[in-house]
Amino acid sequence: MASDDKHRFSGGALGSYFDEIHTIPLLEESEEIELARKIQTGDEKARQKMIEANLRLVVHLVKGYQNRGLPMDDLIEEGNLGLIRAVERFDPSFNCRFSTYAAWWIRQYMNRALISQSKLIRLPVHVVDEFNTYIKGRQKFIREFNREPVFEELADYLSYTFTSFTPALARLNNLVSLTSGNSFSDDSDSNSFSSGTLALDQLADKNGSDALELLGQDLRMKIILCWLDELRPKERVVISKRFGLFDQEGLTLEEIGKELGLTRERIRQLEKTALQRLKKIVRSYNYTLNDLI
Repeated sequence: MASDDKHRFSGGALGSYFDEIHTIPLLEESEEIELARKIQTGDEKARQKMIEANLRLVVHLVKGYQNRGLPMDDLIEEGNLGLIRAVERFDPSFNCRFSTYAAWWIRQYMNRALISQSKLIRLPVHVVDEFNTYIKGRQKFIREFNREPVFEELADYLSYTFTSFTPALARLNNLVSLTSGNSFSDDSDSNSFSSGTLALDQLADKNGSDALELLGQDLRMKIILCWLDELRPKERVVISKRFGLFDQEGLTLEEIGKELGLTRERIRQLEKTALQRLKKIVRSYNYTLNDLI
């Protein structure tokens, strides 16, 4: 732990903890490799030494997560769990320093803890009303034309001017619904669901606008970013473009293929694999759809 970190966190029980871990020697790269090899054979002493020698790394990374809803001791506890996971998964053949590899796992565990502790925010009544207008209008359009409307088409159909919040929330709802069990059509090249209604549609129909609680857009996007960060780079690009995230228009399989220089079938395969991975990621965050709505 750097001296400025030690000064920043001095005092009390945490101060004693920081003083204690500061006395543990750091490891040379050769020592990390030797310990990693022993850990792979089940050497518990090597595992413990690797963990203890990197506790300062967790404290150093906690700096970027302060004042975001969790006390420091909770963040350190979660970061230490990430460190343990990194120790168990590190392979000396990765050809990088352990701290570089471990930092990703430590941040992931702290991010998950922050997301799990996030509080629901009741949106202003006019925002809830507007989103319910979108939901009901979309359902009416599908019943009449037997297809999914694009957003601008729905606005014209309803003669209604939506704010920028609703299209972003609608795109996010599509992805959340998929990771909660609905499926995108493998055969269709459109941006519509193959069957059923969106989960938020069902919630609104069941509970009404007074009970519709939604997370703020900024927090929702941070959650999605955490999920996407765990995908492989090409999968992340495909999902972002397919569902129109980050102020993009949703693209068809063929359009994405042309942009990436891949066939439509290859993009379909990447999308399917990414969605399967996303479902596992959402479950690993101990999330359900109700936590997001």
